[in-house]
Amino acid sequence: MNSNGLRTFGYLVAAAAAIVAGVREHRSRTVDSAAWPAFWFVAGAILLTMAVARGSDIGGFLADAGRRSARSGGWYSRRRRFQENVVAALGAAMVIALAVAARWMPASRRRYLPEAFIVLALAVFAGVRLVSLHQVDALLYRRRVEGVKLDAVIELAGLGVAIVVPFSHRLWSRVLASAR
Repeated sequence: MNSNGLRTFGYLVAAAAAIVAGVREHRSRTVDSAAWPAFWFVAGAILLTMAVARGSDIGGFLADAGRRSARSGGWYSRRRRFQENVVAALGAAMVIALAVAARWMPASRRRYLPEAFIVLALAVFAGVRLVSLHQVDALLYRRRVEGVKLDAVIELAGLGVAIVVPFSHRLWSRVLASAR
């Protein structure tokens, strides 16, 4: 299995973990009034969408379409400023979304923040890769950790967290419930 296939599989496993967590919470809603199974189903849907995109190389298609558009529109030589702005906007959107969630999310639902963070981080990471800013590409695709490209290391680590969090979430729910 190549790196792309492994990452696609990772997204599928992460999506399944989120959906299983949602089903478990749906079943336990009468016991835990703070349960929010819809969160897990949405997270699972996002991760499943990312699996399809990764597996079918939609990102490569979209990046090529963007390059063609920039060339035909005559702004390809000025694309760097656009790419920098998009990367900065993605990063800012992530920080703002997490700050808003941490500030205004009810305390009973803050236990969902780790999965929200990792799913959002994976989506932003995919967006940054899609934009294909030269400086970022040089870092992600030319640097290696123990022979593995940095982009694969980052994405697989994120997927590992996305797989573990739904299962640890159940443990933390019990710990928090016993502390009350």
